[in-house]
Amino acid sequence: MSWDLLGNLDTNTRKEGLTAHPQFGYGEAESKFAIETTVQAIRSLVDSGAFGSGKFQVIVNGHSNPDHQAEDGYARDYIQIYLQKDS
Repeated sequence: MSWDLLGNLDTNTRKEGLTAHPQFGYGEAESKFAIETTVQAIRSLVDSGAFGSGKFQVIVNGHSNPDHQAEDGYARDYIQIYLQKDS
């Protein structure tokens, strides 16, 4: 089971509309921590001004294993971030 984070950020209004869908059961705690850390990273990217200001679309997905240990039959831990400037 994997997790995702979807929504948008607006640097002009400081509004966030991010919705997280963590894993449940297998790797749940690790996925929640990964989501929290990823939100901080995205905020840092957007707040840096490296992409200008305005509205941004955010699509993130990932997978977290218990104790971050690889297990046969499951994906390895990963995070994939898609950040698009909409305006």
